[in-house]
Amino acid sequence: MTTELKRAIDRSQNHNEIVSVDYDGSREDLMVALDGFYDGEIDDAQENDGTIDVWGYDADAPEGEMEWRIKVRLPVVS
Repeated sequence: MTTELKRAIDRSQNHNEIVSVDYDGSREDLMVALDGFYDGEIDDAQENDGTIDVWGYDADAPEGEMEWRIKVRLPVVS
């Protein structure tokens, strides 16, 4: 699962695009996984469609400037 997140982030950085990826875990698990391999700052937001918008940035970067951005689909919990 972490490999898929890394690939999505690499693609986002290389192609300057928002990349969609599935993650089989909770939102908390997702953030822990990302924090485990990304050294910068991470922020996220719940979208109306149920996905999580996640982005990484350098704390010293101008406001709104991101290094990468991914759209994560989590499993539906009933």
